[in-house]
Amino acid sequence: MMPTTIWRRTALVLVLLSAAVWSGCGDTFRPVAVPVIGPPPDPKNFHFAIVVNQNAPGNPGSGLQIDVSGDTAVGVAHSGPTPVHAALTANAARVYVANSNGTVSTFTPAPACFFSPCTVTGTGAVTNITLPSSSATPPVPADPVFLHSTESATMYVADFANSNIFAINTTSNAVANTIPLPAGSQPILLAETPDTKKLYSVNQGTKTISSINVVDKSLNPPIGGFTNPVWAVASLDLKDVFVLDQATGVISAIDTFSDVVSAATTSVGAGANFILLDKRLNRLYVTNPAASTLSIFDASTTNTAVSPAAPPRLLTTLAVATPNMVTALGDGSRVYTSSSTLAPCATAPADTCASSHVTVIRTSDNIITKTIDLGPVDLMTLYPPSLATPTTPGPNAAVVACSSQRFPTSIASSADSTKVYVADCFAGSTTVINTTNDAVVLPINSPVSAYCPPLLPGQTLPCQPPGPTQTPLPPPPENPVWIVAEP
Repeated sequence: MMPTTIWRRTALVLVLLSAAVWSGCGDTFRPVAVPVIGPPPDPKNFHFAIVVNQNAPGNPGSGLQIDVSGDTAVGVAHSGPTPVHAALTANAARVYVANSNGTVSTFTPAPACFFSPCTVTGTGAVTNITLPSSSATPPVPADPVFLHSTESATMYVADFANSNIFAINTTSNAVANTIPLPAGSQPILLAETPDTKKLYSVNQGTKTISSINVVDKSLNPPIGGFTNPVWAVASLDLKDVFVLDQATGVISAIDTFSDVVSAATTSVGAGANFILLDKRLNRLYVTNPAASTLSIFDASTTNTAVSPAAPPRLLTTLAVATPNMVTALGDGSRVYTSSSTLAPCATAPADTCASSHVTVIRTSDNIITKTIDLGPVDLMTLYPPSLATPTTPGPNAAVVACSSQRFPTSIASSADSTKVYVADCFAGSTTVINTTNDAVVLPINSPVSAYCPPLLPGQTLPCQPPGPTQTPLPPPPENPVWIVAEP
Protein backbone atom coordinates (compact mmCIF):
# COMPACT_ATOMS: atom_id res chain seq x y z
CA MET A 1 0.00 0.00 0.00
CA MET A 2 1.30 3.49 -0.98
CA PRO A 3 2.06 5.71 2.05
CA THR A 4 -0.30 8.62 2.72
CA THR A 5 2.48 11.18 2.22
CA ILE A 6 3.13 10.00 -1.34
CA TRP A 7 -0.60 10.21 -2.14
CA ARG A 8 -0.74 13.77 -0.91
CA ARG A 9 2.29 14.82 -2.93
CA THR A 10 0.96 13.20 -6.08
CA ALA A 11 -2.40 14.94 -5.69
CA LEU A 12 -0.69 18.30 -5.14
CA VAL A 13 1.35 17.89 -8.35
CA LEU A 14 -1.77 17.08 -10.37
CA VAL A 15 -3.59 20.15 -9.00
CA LEU A 16 -0.66 22.44 -9.86
CA LEU A 17 -0.40 21.02 -13.41
CA SER A 18 -4.12 21.53 -13.98
CA ALA A 19 -3.92 25.12 -12.79
CA ALA A 20 -0.98 25.81 -15.11
CA VAL A 21 -2.82 24.43 -18.07
CA TRP A 22 -6.02 26.41 -17.47
CA SER A 23 -4.27 29.68 -16.67
CA GLY A 24 -1.51 29.55 -19.33
CA CYS A 25 -1.38 32.82 -21.31
CA GLY A 26 -5.14 33.22 -21.09
CA ASP A 27 -5.59 31.42 -24.45
CA THR A 28 -8.81 29.65 -25.34
CA PHE A 29 -8.44 26.20 -26.80
CA ARG A 30 -10.02 25.79 -30.20
CA PRO A 31 -9.97 22.49 -32.06
CA VAL A 32 -8.50 22.65 -35.57
CA ALA A 33 -10.63 21.13 -38.33
CA VAL A 34 -8.62 19.80 -41.23
CA PRO A 35 -10.84 19.76 -44.35
CA VAL A 36 -10.90 16.57 -46.34
CA ILE A 37 -11.12 17.44 -50.05
CA GLY A 38 -12.75 14.69 -52.01
CA PRO A 39 -12.54 14.03 -55.72
CA PRO A 40 -14.21 16.54 -58.08
CA PRO A 41 -17.69 15.73 -59.35
CA ASP A 42 -18.05 13.10 -62.02
CA PRO A 43 -17.83 14.84 -65.41
CA LYS A 44 -20.74 12.67 -66.52
CA ASN A 45 -22.95 14.85 -64.31
CA PHE A 46 -22.41 17.67 -66.81
CA HIS A 47 -24.78 17.12 -69.70
CA PHE A 48 -25.25 19.15 -72.85
CA ALA A 49 -27.09 19.40 -76.14
CA ILE A 50 -25.76 20.84 -79.40
CA VAL A 51 -28.11 22.73 -81.74
CA VAL A 52 -26.83 23.16 -85.30
CA ASN A 53 -28.15 26.32 -86.94
CA GLN A 54 -28.23 27.26 -90.59
CA ASN A 55 -28.11 30.80 -91.87
CA ALA A 56 -28.89 32.05 -95.35
CA PRO A 57 -27.06 30.25 -98.18
CA GLY A 58 -23.38 31.11 -98.36
CA ASN A 59 -23.14 32.35 -94.77
CA PRO A 60 -21.64 30.45 -91.83
CA GLY A 61 -23.85 28.36 -89.59
CA SER A 62 -23.34 27.72 -85.89
CA GLY A 63 -23.32 25.06 -83.22
CA LEU A 64 -25.07 26.30 -80.07
CA GLN A 65 -24.30 24.38 -76.86
CA ILE A 66 -26.96 24.21 -74.15
CA ASP A 67 -26.15 23.26 -70.54
CA VAL A 68 -28.82 20.81 -69.37
CA SER A 69 -28.78 21.73 -65.68
CA GLY A 70 -28.94 25.49 -66.21
CA ASP A 71 -30.97 25.67 -69.43
CA THR A 72 -28.48 28.21 -70.73
CA ALA A 73 -26.42 28.68 -73.86
CA VAL A 74 -22.80 28.20 -72.81
CA GLY A 75 -21.00 28.40 -76.13
CA VAL A 76 -21.35 29.04 -79.85
CA ALA A 77 -19.05 27.60 -82.52
CA HIS A 78 -19.31 28.88 -86.08
CA SER A 79 -19.35 26.08 -88.62
CA GLY A 80 -19.08 26.12 -92.38
CA PRO A 81 -21.88 27.46 -94.57
CA THR A 82 -25.22 25.64 -94.75
CA PRO A 83 -24.81 22.91 -92.12
CA VAL A 84 -27.25 20.02 -92.51
CA HIS A 85 -26.39 17.40 -89.89
CA ALA A 86 -24.32 16.80 -86.75
CA ALA A 87 -23.08 13.91 -84.63
CA LEU A 88 -21.02 13.25 -81.52
CA THR A 89 -18.24 10.74 -81.12
CA ALA A 90 -19.08 7.77 -78.89
CA ASN A 91 -17.33 9.40 -75.91
CA ALA A 92 -18.99 12.77 -76.66
CA ALA A 93 -15.53 14.38 -76.77
CA ARG A 94 -16.05 16.10 -80.13
CA VAL A 95 -18.87 17.47 -82.24
CA TYR A 96 -18.87 17.04 -86.03
CA VAL A 97 -21.04 19.12 -88.37
CA ALA A 98 -21.64 18.33 -92.06
CA ASN A 99 -21.72 21.41 -94.30
CA SER A 100 -23.08 21.59 -97.83
CA ASN A 101 -19.90 23.26 -99.14
CA GLY A 102 -17.96 19.99 -98.97
CA THR A 103 -16.53 20.44 -95.48
CA VAL A 104 -17.02 18.98 -92.02
CA SER A 105 -16.57 21.30 -89.03
CA THR A 106 -15.50 19.91 -85.67
CA PHE A 107 -15.04 21.37 -82.20
CA THR A 108 -14.92 20.29 -78.57
CA PRO A 109 -17.92 21.03 -76.34
CA ALA A 110 -17.59 23.74 -73.70
CA PRO A 111 -15.94 22.41 -70.53
CA ALA A 112 -17.90 21.40 -67.47
CA CYS A 113 -18.26 24.08 -64.77
CA PHE A 114 -18.45 22.50 -61.32
CA PHE A 115 -17.59 25.18 -58.77
CA SER A 116 -18.84 28.71 -58.10
CA PRO A 117 -17.81 31.30 -59.11
CA CYS A 118 -17.24 29.90 -62.55
CA THR A 119 -17.02 31.29 -66.04
CA VAL A 120 -17.64 29.10 -69.06
CA THR A 121 -15.37 30.14 -71.90
CA GLY A 122 -17.38 28.52 -74.69
CA THR A 123 -16.65 25.74 -77.13
CA GLY A 124 -13.22 24.84 -78.43
CA ALA A 125 -11.72 26.19 -81.61
CA VAL A 126 -13.39 25.05 -84.84
CA THR A 127 -11.47 22.90 -87.32
CA ASN A 128 -12.83 22.75 -90.86
CA ILE A 129 -12.03 19.54 -92.74
CA THR A 130 -12.22 19.77 -96.52
CA LEU A 131 -13.46 16.49 -97.99
CA PRO A 132 -11.86 15.18 -101.21
CA SER A 133 -13.60 16.11 -104.46
CA SER A 134 -14.18 13.67 -107.27
CA SER A 135 -11.52 12.96 -109.90
CA ALA A 136 -13.85 14.03 -112.70
CA THR A 137 -13.11 16.99 -114.96
CA PRO A 138 -14.11 19.41 -113.64
CA PRO A 139 -14.01 17.86 -110.14
CA VAL A 140 -17.28 17.57 -108.24
CA PRO A 141 -17.07 18.84 -104.63
CA ALA A 142 -18.18 16.48 -101.88
CA ASP A 143 -21.70 16.87 -100.51
CA PRO A 144 -21.74 15.54 -96.92
CA VAL A 145 -25.31 14.86 -95.80
CA PHE A 146 -24.99 12.54 -92.79
CA LEU A 147 -22.53 11.74 -89.99
CA HIS A 148 -22.47 8.68 -87.77
CA SER A 149 -20.21 6.56 -85.59
CA THR A 150 -20.29 4.22 -82.61
CA GLU A 151 -16.55 4.78 -82.19
CA SER A 152 -14.50 7.44 -80.43
CA ALA A 153 -11.55 7.40 -82.83
CA THR A 154 -13.45 7.63 -86.13
CA MET A 155 -16.35 9.64 -87.57
CA TYR A 156 -17.96 8.48 -90.83
CA VAL A 157 -19.36 10.87 -93.45
CA ALA A 158 -21.83 10.09 -96.25
CA ASP A 159 -20.96 11.99 -99.45
CA PHE A 160 -24.14 12.14 -101.52
CA ALA A 161 -22.63 13.78 -104.62
CA ASN A 162 -19.74 11.39 -105.23
CA SER A 163 -21.05 8.21 -103.57
CA ASN A 164 -18.20 8.02 -101.08
CA ILE A 165 -17.98 7.23 -97.40
CA PHE A 166 -15.18 9.12 -95.64
CA ALA A 167 -13.61 7.99 -92.36
CA ILE A 168 -12.27 10.92 -90.34
CA ASN A 169 -9.60 10.28 -87.72
CA THR A 170 -10.84 12.18 -84.66
CA THR A 171 -7.31 12.71 -83.33
CA SER A 172 -5.80 14.31 -86.43
CA ASN A 173 -9.17 15.54 -87.78
CA ALA A 174 -8.18 14.48 -91.26
CA VAL A 175 -9.74 12.05 -93.74
CA ALA A 176 -8.04 8.73 -93.04
CA ASN A 177 -9.95 6.56 -95.53
CA THR A 178 -12.15 7.02 -98.56
CA ILE A 179 -14.57 4.17 -99.22
CA PRO A 180 -15.98 4.42 -102.77
CA LEU A 181 -19.46 2.98 -103.21
CA PRO A 182 -20.79 1.81 -106.60
CA ALA A 183 -21.42 4.71 -108.98
CA GLY A 184 -24.72 6.45 -108.43
CA SER A 185 -25.24 5.07 -104.91
CA GLN A 186 -25.93 8.51 -103.38
CA PRO A 187 -25.70 7.57 -99.66
CA ILE A 188 -28.07 9.46 -97.35
CA LEU A 189 -27.70 7.66 -94.00
CA LEU A 190 -25.24 5.48 -92.07
CA ALA A 191 -25.68 2.87 -89.32
CA GLU A 192 -22.79 1.17 -87.53
CA THR A 193 -23.16 -1.93 -85.39
CA PRO A 194 -22.42 -1.40 -81.67
CA ASP A 195 -19.40 -3.74 -81.85
CA THR A 196 -17.90 -1.43 -84.53
CA LYS A 197 -17.40 -4.29 -86.98
CA LYS A 198 -19.75 -3.29 -89.77
CA LEU A 199 -21.03 -0.03 -91.21
CA TYR A 200 -24.17 0.11 -93.37
CA SER A 201 -25.00 2.83 -95.88
CA VAL A 202 -28.53 3.59 -97.07
CA ASN A 203 -28.27 4.51 -100.74
CA GLN A 204 -30.96 6.62 -102.34
CA GLY A 205 -29.63 6.46 -105.90
CA THR A 206 -29.34 2.68 -106.32
CA LYS A 207 -32.05 1.79 -103.75
CA THR A 208 -29.59 -0.51 -102.02
CA ILE A 209 -27.80 -0.96 -98.70
CA SER A 210 -23.99 -1.07 -98.74
CA SER A 211 -22.23 -3.25 -96.17
CA ILE A 212 -18.73 -2.15 -95.15
CA ASN A 213 -16.21 -4.07 -93.05
CA VAL A 214 -14.91 -1.51 -90.57
CA VAL A 215 -11.57 -3.23 -89.90
CA ASP A 216 -10.20 -2.95 -93.45
CA LYS A 217 -12.86 -0.62 -94.94
CA SER A 218 -13.70 -3.19 -97.62
CA LEU A 219 -17.08 -3.49 -99.33
CA ASN A 220 -19.36 -6.51 -99.26
CA PRO A 221 -21.86 -7.18 -102.08
CA PRO A 222 -24.69 -4.61 -102.08
CA ILE A 223 -28.02 -5.60 -100.54
CA GLY A 224 -30.99 -5.01 -102.82
CA GLY A 225 -34.72 -5.56 -102.85
CA PHE A 226 -35.75 -2.10 -101.64
CA THR A 227 -37.97 0.48 -103.30
CA ASN A 228 -36.92 3.61 -101.40
CA PRO A 229 -34.84 2.93 -98.26
CA VAL A 230 -34.58 6.04 -96.06
CA TRP A 231 -33.48 5.02 -92.55
CA ALA A 232 -31.60 2.26 -90.74
CA VAL A 233 -30.60 1.36 -87.17
CA ALA A 234 -28.49 -1.47 -85.81
CA SER A 235 -29.99 -3.84 -83.25
CA LEU A 236 -28.66 -4.02 -79.70
CA ASP A 237 -27.78 -7.72 -79.99
CA LEU A 238 -25.52 -7.05 -83.02
CA LYS A 239 -27.47 -9.53 -85.16
CA ASP A 240 -29.63 -7.25 -87.29
CA VAL A 241 -29.81 -3.92 -89.05
CA PHE A 242 -33.37 -2.64 -89.43
CA VAL A 243 -34.05 -0.76 -92.69
CA LEU A 244 -37.15 1.36 -93.31
CA ASP A 245 -38.52 1.61 -96.85
CA GLN A 246 -40.46 4.84 -97.29
CA ALA A 247 -42.31 3.69 -100.39
CA THR A 248 -43.65 0.47 -98.89
CA GLY A 249 -43.63 1.28 -95.17
CA VAL A 250 -41.90 -2.04 -94.48
CA ILE A 251 -39.06 -2.56 -91.99
CA SER A 252 -36.60 -5.22 -93.15
CA ALA A 253 -34.12 -6.97 -90.87
CA ILE A 254 -30.69 -7.63 -92.40
CA ASP A 255 -28.65 -10.43 -90.82
CA THR A 256 -25.30 -8.75 -90.04
CA PHE A 257 -23.42 -12.04 -90.37
CA SER A 258 -24.64 -12.98 -93.86
CA ASP A 259 -25.91 -9.55 -95.05
CA VAL A 260 -29.10 -11.25 -96.18
CA VAL A 261 -32.56 -9.76 -95.63
CA SER A 262 -33.91 -12.29 -93.17
CA ALA A 263 -37.25 -10.81 -92.10
CA ALA A 264 -39.71 -8.04 -92.86
CA THR A 265 -42.54 -6.47 -90.90
CA THR A 266 -46.00 -5.72 -92.10
CA SER A 267 -46.30 -2.26 -93.63
CA VAL A 268 -46.80 0.83 -91.47
CA GLY A 269 -47.91 2.70 -94.60
CA ALA A 270 -46.17 4.56 -97.38
CA GLY A 271 -44.52 7.77 -96.23
CA ALA A 272 -42.82 6.45 -93.09
CA ASN A 273 -39.48 8.23 -92.81
CA PHE A 274 -37.77 7.78 -89.42
CA ILE A 275 -36.88 5.02 -86.91
CA LEU A 276 -35.75 5.43 -83.31
CA LEU A 277 -34.33 2.46 -81.40
CA ASP A 278 -35.07 2.83 -77.69
CA LYS A 279 -31.97 1.24 -76.16
CA ARG A 280 -33.55 0.91 -72.71
CA LEU A 281 -36.69 -0.96 -73.79
CA ASN A 282 -35.38 -2.35 -77.10
CA ARG A 283 -38.28 -0.94 -79.08
CA LEU A 284 -38.54 0.61 -82.53
CA TYR A 285 -40.56 3.80 -82.99
CA VAL A 286 -41.49 4.54 -86.61
CA THR A 287 -42.92 7.90 -87.69
CA ASN A 288 -45.22 8.31 -90.68
CA PRO A 289 -46.10 11.98 -91.26
CA ALA A 290 -48.11 11.10 -94.36
CA ALA A 291 -50.46 8.85 -92.38
CA SER A 292 -50.09 10.79 -89.07
CA THR A 293 -49.15 7.65 -87.17
CA LEU A 294 -46.46 6.41 -84.81
CA SER A 295 -45.91 2.64 -84.87
CA ILE A 296 -44.19 0.85 -81.96
CA PHE A 297 -42.38 -2.47 -82.41
CA ASP A 298 -40.76 -4.87 -79.98
CA ALA A 299 -37.25 -5.34 -81.38
CA SER A 300 -36.35 -8.06 -78.88
CA THR A 301 -38.54 -10.60 -80.69
CA THR A 302 -36.14 -11.01 -83.61
CA ASN A 303 -34.19 -14.23 -83.59
CA THR A 304 -31.61 -14.97 -86.26
CA ALA A 305 -31.10 -18.49 -84.87
CA VAL A 306 -34.22 -19.57 -86.74
CA SER A 307 -34.70 -19.44 -90.47
CA PRO A 308 -36.21 -17.17 -91.56
CA ALA A 309 -35.73 -14.86 -88.59
CA ALA A 310 -38.82 -13.38 -86.97
CA PRO A 311 -39.44 -9.70 -87.71
CA PRO A 312 -39.96 -7.14 -84.92
CA ARG A 313 -43.43 -7.53 -83.40
CA LEU A 314 -45.87 -4.65 -83.78
CA LEU A 315 -47.10 -3.55 -80.35
CA THR A 316 -49.42 -0.72 -81.33
CA THR A 317 -49.99 2.17 -83.72
CA LEU A 318 -50.88 5.59 -82.31
CA ALA A 319 -52.53 8.54 -84.04
CA VAL A 320 -50.01 11.41 -83.94
CA ALA A 321 -50.43 14.36 -86.30
CA THR A 322 -47.54 14.66 -88.81
CA PRO A 323 -44.78 13.22 -86.59
CA ASN A 324 -41.19 14.10 -87.57
CA MET A 325 -38.84 12.53 -85.06
CA VAL A 326 -38.85 10.66 -81.75
CA THR A 327 -36.64 10.68 -78.65
CA ALA A 328 -36.76 8.28 -75.68
CA LEU A 329 -35.84 9.05 -72.09
CA GLY A 330 -32.93 7.04 -70.78
CA ASP A 331 -34.95 5.94 -67.74
CA GLY A 332 -37.41 4.15 -70.03
CA SER A 333 -40.50 5.98 -68.78
CA ARG A 334 -41.59 8.02 -71.82
CA VAL A 335 -40.97 8.85 -75.44
CA TYR A 336 -41.57 12.22 -77.10
CA THR A 337 -42.54 12.86 -80.71
CA SER A 338 -42.08 16.22 -82.44
CA SER A 339 -44.52 17.32 -85.14
CA SER A 340 -44.86 20.28 -87.48
CA THR A 341 -47.57 21.35 -89.91
CA LEU A 342 -47.99 24.15 -92.45
CA ALA A 343 -51.44 25.76 -92.72
CA PRO A 344 -53.12 29.16 -93.05
CA CYS A 345 -52.66 31.27 -89.93
CA ALA A 346 -55.74 31.50 -87.72
CA THR A 347 -55.34 35.25 -87.27
CA ALA A 348 -54.13 35.96 -90.81
CA PRO A 349 -55.55 33.39 -93.26
CA ALA A 350 -53.62 34.89 -96.16
CA ASP A 351 -50.35 33.99 -94.41
CA THR A 352 -48.86 30.55 -93.89
CA CYS A 353 -48.09 29.43 -90.34
CA ALA A 354 -45.80 26.64 -89.17
CA SER A 355 -47.27 25.02 -86.06
CA SER A 356 -45.29 22.64 -83.88
CA HIS A 357 -46.20 20.38 -81.00
CA VAL A 358 -44.81 17.50 -78.94
CA THR A 359 -46.67 14.29 -78.10
CA VAL A 360 -45.79 12.55 -74.82
CA ILE A 361 -46.20 8.77 -74.69
CA ARG A 362 -46.02 6.65 -71.52
CA THR A 363 -44.06 3.51 -72.32
CA SER A 364 -45.62 1.26 -69.65
CA ASP A 365 -48.87 1.06 -71.62
CA ASN A 366 -48.07 3.06 -74.79
CA ILE A 367 -50.69 5.69 -73.99
CA ILE A 368 -50.51 9.32 -75.09
CA THR A 369 -50.52 11.34 -71.88
CA LYS A 370 -50.07 14.88 -73.14
CA THR A 371 -49.76 17.05 -76.22
CA ILE A 372 -47.59 20.15 -75.77
CA ASP A 373 -48.44 22.99 -78.14
CA LEU A 374 -45.37 25.01 -79.11
CA GLY A 375 -47.42 27.60 -80.96
CA PRO A 376 -47.61 28.86 -84.55
CA VAL A 377 -45.05 30.93 -86.44
CA ASP A 378 -46.26 33.28 -89.19
CA LEU A 379 -43.82 32.62 -92.01
CA MET A 380 -44.72 35.84 -93.82
CA THR A 381 -44.20 38.30 -90.96
CA LEU A 382 -41.58 36.75 -88.68
CA TYR A 383 -38.60 38.59 -90.17
CA PRO A 384 -39.95 40.54 -93.15
CA PRO A 385 -37.23 43.23 -93.33
CA SER A 386 -34.47 40.72 -93.97
CA LEU A 387 -35.70 39.46 -97.33
CA ALA A 388 -38.68 41.56 -98.34
CA THR A 389 -39.12 44.97 -99.87
CA PRO A 390 -41.78 47.25 -98.37
CA THR A 391 -44.03 46.37 -101.29
CA THR A 392 -43.24 42.65 -101.50
CA PRO A 393 -43.88 40.72 -98.27
CA GLY A 394 -41.89 37.55 -97.53
CA PRO A 395 -40.73 34.94 -97.81
CA ASN A 396 -38.48 35.41 -94.81
CA ALA A 397 -35.13 33.90 -93.89
CA ALA A 398 -36.78 30.98 -92.08
CA VAL A 399 -38.59 29.86 -95.23
CA VAL A 400 -35.39 29.98 -97.26
CA ALA A 401 -33.38 28.03 -94.68
CA CYS A 402 -35.99 25.48 -93.59
CA SER A 403 -38.01 24.53 -96.65
CA SER A 404 -35.36 22.13 -97.92
CA GLN A 405 -34.72 20.44 -94.57
CA ARG A 406 -35.49 16.77 -94.14
CA PHE A 407 -37.14 17.42 -90.78
CA PRO A 408 -38.65 20.83 -89.88
CA THR A 409 -38.29 19.92 -86.20
CA SER A 410 -35.72 17.69 -84.53
CA ILE A 411 -35.82 16.39 -80.98
CA ALA A 412 -33.40 14.97 -78.39
CA SER A 413 -33.41 14.13 -74.68
CA SER A 414 -30.73 14.74 -72.08
CA ALA A 415 -28.64 11.87 -70.74
CA ASP A 416 -30.11 12.29 -67.25
CA SER A 417 -33.72 12.15 -68.57
CA THR A 418 -34.58 15.55 -67.05
CA LYS A 419 -35.03 17.57 -70.25
CA VAL A 420 -36.29 17.22 -73.80
CA TYR A 421 -35.15 19.65 -76.49
CA VAL A 422 -37.14 20.51 -79.61
CA ALA A 423 -35.27 22.45 -82.30
CA ASP A 424 -37.81 24.24 -84.49
CA CYS A 425 -36.28 25.41 -87.75
CA PHE A 426 -39.08 27.81 -88.70
CA ALA A 427 -39.26 29.37 -85.23
CA GLY A 428 -35.49 29.91 -85.04
CA SER A 429 -35.38 28.58 -81.49
CA THR A 430 -35.09 25.47 -79.33
CA THR A 431 -37.78 24.69 -76.78
CA VAL A 432 -36.78 23.15 -73.44
CA ILE A 433 -39.29 20.76 -71.83
CA ASN A 434 -38.98 19.73 -68.18
CA THR A 435 -39.78 16.01 -67.98
CA THR A 436 -40.82 16.26 -64.32
CA ASN A 437 -44.15 17.80 -65.33
CA ASP A 438 -43.80 17.77 -69.14
CA ALA A 439 -44.09 21.54 -69.23
CA VAL A 440 -42.23 24.04 -71.38
CA VAL A 441 -39.42 25.70 -69.42
CA LEU A 442 -38.43 28.31 -71.99
CA PRO A 443 -37.37 28.73 -75.59
CA ILE A 444 -33.69 29.33 -76.31
CA ASN A 445 -33.28 31.52 -79.37
CA SER A 446 -30.69 30.61 -81.96
CA PRO A 447 -27.81 33.07 -82.28
CA VAL A 448 -28.36 36.09 -84.49
CA SER A 449 -26.04 36.09 -87.44
CA ALA A 450 -23.80 39.01 -88.29
CA TYR A 451 -24.48 38.32 -91.94
CA CYS A 452 -27.29 39.23 -94.26
CA PRO A 453 -29.07 36.85 -96.65
CA PRO A 454 -28.97 37.43 -100.40
CA LEU A 455 -31.68 39.46 -102.03
CA LEU A 456 -34.48 37.87 -103.98
CA PRO A 457 -35.13 38.88 -107.62
CA GLY A 458 -36.69 42.31 -107.85
CA GLN A 459 -35.72 43.38 -104.34
CA THR A 460 -33.90 46.63 -103.83
CA LEU A 461 -33.13 46.76 -100.11
CA PRO A 462 -29.41 46.11 -99.64
CA CYS A 463 -27.55 43.72 -97.45
CA GLN A 464 -25.47 45.23 -94.66
CA PRO A 465 -23.72 47.63 -94.66
CA PRO A 466 -26.31 50.06 -96.04
CA GLY A 467 -25.67 53.03 -98.24
CA PRO A 468 -25.40 56.54 -96.80
CA THR A 469 -29.11 57.24 -97.21
CA GLN A 470 -30.42 53.74 -96.49
CA THR A 471 -31.71 52.25 -93.27
CA PRO A 472 -29.66 49.31 -91.89
CA LEU A 473 -31.45 45.99 -92.00
CA PRO A 474 -31.48 43.80 -88.90
CA PRO A 475 -29.31 40.70 -89.22
CA PRO A 476 -31.35 37.55 -89.80
CA PRO A 477 -31.73 34.82 -87.17
CA GLU A 478 -30.18 31.43 -87.66
CA ASN A 479 -32.47 28.43 -87.94
CA PRO A 480 -31.88 25.10 -86.17
CA VAL A 481 -31.66 22.16 -88.55
CA TRP A 482 -30.48 19.41 -86.19
CA ILE A 483 -30.04 18.75 -82.48
CA VAL A 484 -27.95 16.10 -80.79
CA ALA A 485 -27.63 15.43 -77.05
CA GLU A 486 -24.76 13.89 -75.10
CA PRO A 487 -25.35 10.12 -74.86
